[in-house]
Amino acid sequence: MYNLTWSAALNLGNALDVSEAIVRSALARQESRGVHYRSDFPEPNNSEFLCNFTLTHSRPIPERQEVVMGRMASEGQVA
Repeated sequence: MYNLTWSAALNLGNALDVSEAIVRSALARQESRGVHYRSDFPEPNNSEFLCNFTLTHSRPIPERQEVVMGRMASEGQVA
């Protein structure tokens, strides 16, 4: 039998985990980029913060990973 209450409880737990990950990553990014705006860091910083932040349950502190920007191919071309 499908239990809607149990399903809602599981979804709430997952939503809280994702929300915490978003907040931790936003605090680790000390710049403004796109819709992520910080009044204490109003400008984008491509030299230092062109990166992704990853975290897991076992490592809840965001770890910085460099983003390698390659050349994008136009439509119909293979890079």
